[in-house]
Amino acid sequence: MQQQKKDISKIVQRMKDAISVDNNYGLASMLEISSGAISEWKKTGKIPEIHILRISKLSGLSIDFIKYGEVASETRECVDIYYYDEDKSVTISKTFLLNVFDIQYIPSMHLRVMVSKSDAMHPLIPVASKVFFLMSNIAHDGSLCLVMLNHELLIRKLQKLPKLKLIPLNQEYDHIEVAKEDNFEILGTVIGVVKKII
Repeated sequence: MQQQKKDISKIVQRMKDAISVDNNYGLASMLEISSGAISEWKKTGKIPEIHILRISKLSGLSIDFIKYGEVASETRECVDIYYYDEDKSVTISKTFLLNVFDIQYIPSMHLRVMVSKSDAMHPLIPVASKVFFLMSNIAHDGSLCLVMLNHELLIRKLQKLPKLKLIPLNQEYDHIEVAKEDNFEILGTVIGVVKKII
């Protein structure tokens, strides 16, 4: 338990350093929690993942760095990838990323995962599949993308020309033509899918 408390203290210090604050009050203020909550983390040996994710987003530092420190994040065999739409993470080995998705290690702050809730991309992405994304607002024509359209998250194939369209793979769904007045943003490109085994 003593080692766990020591590790929590190091993580808290990295969190403070990441956002350039000197004390628990400054960290608590940025996280919109009480400074007593930080003391509680040290007692229990647990930091809620959402707070680490928030510091990662605010600072631009990787989740691995905040959790494990510079040396550990480079030599660690696994990375923590956060769900795009939930406050939890999944731990994936770097070997899995390389062998299954054919990608070299990418800092976990650039990766997200999401569970598919629609069959619009069936058969490639069945419902309940885990879809992994490289977060970027740039995507090539024909890429499978995670997009936000009028406050709705969608996974679709991107068609840029002659008009911007979102194309489902399931023929039962209509193509969506993106109008100028639509609130549209590309959030990332699909790098891999892990289908749920029934």
